[in-house]
Amino acid sequence: METARVHTREERAEEIISGERLIIKTSEGYRVPSQQDADRYYLVSKVNGRVTCDCEDYILRVNGENGQSETSNNGSGMNNGKILYCKHIIAVFKAVKTGNVAIEKSPTAATLEYPFTPSQILKKGNLDYIEGAAVIQRMNDANLDWSFEILDTKTIEEEVIVKGRLTVYINGREIVREHFGGATFTRTRDEGDIVSRADTMKSAVTDCFKKTCTTLGVGLHLYSEGNRYQSFQPA
Repeated sequence: METARVHTREERAEEIISGERLIIKTSEGYRVPSQQDADRYYLVSKVNGRVTCDCEDYILRVNGENGQSETSNNGSGMNNGKILYCKHIIAVFKAVKTGNVAIEKSPTAATLEYPFTPSQILKKGNLDYIEGAAVIQRMNDANLDWSFEILDTKTIEEEVIVKGRLTVYINGREIVREHFGGATFTRTRDEGDIVSRADTMKSAVTDCFKKTCTTLGVGLHLYSEGNRYQSFQPA
């Protein structure tokens, strides 16, 4: 009768990283998902300068397999002078090295970066885009005190170029972002006359506003392949 091979802690750490639930970086440390309980996370943090975990395996190893302390440094991550790691600690080391860690951020950041719905994502050729009104609504949904101003405009050949500044106040802190946008003149098919200079200017301003908002994460997922720009989970 064959016996099942026991997986090493390295192998189990790899299984954690390859799972659907990400390791999450928080102000307290790293929350590592349990492989047995879908609703549980283990906390990997630093205690007295040493990396520790609150899982049963780690605690038993620090205290000795029989549950009795074998060292005066109980809880410090050492047993008889030997540094101890569990699969969760190993998983954190590997995840940090490969960038496979989610960051827990504020509800404001979560609102700003939350992906737009398929009905809000429009297409122009092969390009996905969001209307300016949807971006304005997203900024308002985040309950921000914000303003947008035009710093400069230029017309170069067939294009209007706009430089804009977005000012946002988050938790009493002023955040300023600047970016560029542009739009091309639309001309009549027969005479080649410009249809509307004002509409072209408005399109350039809207484009500038949307690009400036991406620096706060709004619509950034449209540029992401496989969600690689989604670096966090809502707090």
